[in-house]
Amino acid sequence: MQPENNLNTQALEPTQEFAPVQTEQPAQAAQAPAGQKQKMGNLIVMIVLAVLAVAGVTFGIVMMLNGGKSGGTLGGSFTNPVVEDPTGTNTWSEYYESSRLYVDGTKTVEMIVKNGEVDSCQIQGLVEVPTEDGKGTMTEGATTECVVSGLTKDIYKIVEFGQGISPEDFNLGFIMTDGTVYYVNTMNAIENNNFAVRGPLSVSGYVVDSLKIDIAPTEENPGGALSSVFVLQDGSLVEFNSSMLK
Repeated sequence: MQPENNLNTQALEPTQEFAPVQTEQPAQAAQAPAGQKQKMGNLIVMIVLAVLAVAGVTFGIVMMLNGGKSGGTLGGSFTNPVVEDPTGTNTWSEYYESSRLYVDGTKTVEMIVKNGEVDSCQIQGLVEVPTEDGKGTMTEGATTECVVSGLTKDIYKIVEFGQGISPEDFNLGFIMTDGTVYYVNTMNAIENNNFAVRGPLSVSGYVVDSLKIDIAPTEENPGGALSSVFVLQDGSLVEFNSSMLK
């Protein structure tokens, strides 16, 4: 019986030597797909980044080209428009009222701009009515029709500009679509009912707006003063001075 036991022991030894080899093969086979997945993931990320880069460049070029057109803001500059409904559905109007001036009583100038031209103009009289608190209030009095002449149908907006210590020193300005400014002295226009414009103003640049400013008092001018600045197309400011008038 001893020889049989020896044979059985020897027959098992080769099986024990090959067993570790069989267990390693599945592990190696499992590692290969993981490496392939990592490479594929990196490739997908690179493709996505490339697509985003191309899309960004394309968007920038399109915006730059659009901005270069009239009215663009990116890569171009603002252009004064005629204010009207771009859909053509409604009729838009701009209303303007000047500061109060004393010309044989308190008066203002009221205008309506429609489709780039003055649609109506009137000199509005104001009458002070006493109130119980003693402060009084202003109500509308007589009105006088007026006519603005010397302008094309390219008005962008009406502004008030000048320099001095009172509204009587200011002018009505008509900013046009080409960036020029025509004007009429408000007080003279009311006194004579003559709204024939003059200009354009001598402003070095394309005007898009005008702002009234209050200059702080100084030793030379303790009372301070009123003035105005023109806003140019590039965003710079130019203060008004009388040499700009024609």
